[in-house]
Amino acid sequence: MYSSSAFILFVLGASIEFRTSYGFMVSSNAIKANKLQLSLSGEISEDDLSIDRNTLSSSGTMYCDVLSGLNKLYPPDELSARNAISRTDGYWKYISKGEEPPPTLTYGEFDFLFFSDLIDKAIVLHDGGEGRGNIAEKTFTDIGSGTGRLVIGAAALHPKLKLSRGIEILQGIHDSAVSNLELCTKSDETQWLSYGMTNGNEGELNLASIEFECGSFDDPYEYIGDSDVIFVFSTCFTPEMMSNLSDGIGRQCKPGTIVITTEYKLNTSGLIDPLVSDSRMPHGDYSIDLVDSIDGTCWLVGGRSTAHVHKVTKSLWDGTGPRQKPETSVQLECVQEAQNALDSLKGPKQLSFEEFLKSQ
Repeated sequence: MYSSSAFILFVLGASIEFRTSYGFMVSSNAIKANKLQLSLSGEISEDDLSIDRNTLSSSGTMYCDVLSGLNKLYPPDELSARNAISRTDGYWKYISKGEEPPPTLTYGEFDFLFFSDLIDKAIVLHDGGEGRGNIAEKTFTDIGSGTGRLVIGAAALHPKLKLSRGIEILQGIHDSAVSNLELCTKSDETQWLSYGMTNGNEGELNLASIEFECGSFDDPYEYIGDSDVIFVFSTCFTPEMMSNLSDGIGRQCKPGTIVITTEYKLNTSGLIDPLVSDSRMPHGDYSIDLVDSIDGTCWLVGGRSTAHVHKVTKSLWDGTGPRQKPETSVQLECVQEAQNALDSLKGPKQLSFEEFLKSQ
């Protein structure tokens, strides 16, 4: 699931260290301890204690209120159940074949306080460091959105966002995200996140418009070109996936877009070749600047995580908007065959009197 808000690391052996070609290393003992805690209690570890839970977002919403609402909608002790959903169309098919499942197709949940702090910093950065831009004109996108936790969280932190979008490749957990959004939708179609207030009463947080899509950033027709801030929980991404992600952003996202990745950085530049199947698709070079790297808590990797904040400086964005995938020759042939079959069922054409005379 190219999951940004979701992953669990698979470890073989108690003394093995997990390494990638990017140099990321996590002690297998730490991962084992977290996996044991997850399997026994299903509870999420403490959020980042270096971030004040009572912090106000740049939109004026308290982090702790949103976290309370998310914990009601996504009970920590039901994390194992949410993980099980990903198995239905994620890594389970690999296990059934006796194959090692790819870490990218697994589930977990990113630290919310760290996420909140990163999004606030990204909004300020998008506004040129002033943080005075119109939030109502901004679109947030979570690539690999899992069951939608961070998408709904962003919509609650910044209720005046133009759109909070999630893109998830696995159908099962995408469907779960849609179901969770329905729980936040009232009969008048307004969307709210219920949370527990300090006085014991129930409060409600207004939500920005939310959209969930089942798709992949590898698909150039999966539109992300209107995004102003993008978050990608990329800790389990392979080098190839990071390269593909960089190309996807370079192809679609407008200059000025802020992109946050975890552990691994985007390519600073790249060249996108013409798309053979669609000559209309832009091609050429792009460039992305690394603006900052910020450390925070990511309990699933046993401690600290590094978020890399990027800014798109040159891209292939042309303001066209979502593009329609062209029909292939095979599709056109099928359509023509279907039309011919329908025509044959209509029987011979009835001639008018004038046409009959001309035919004689």
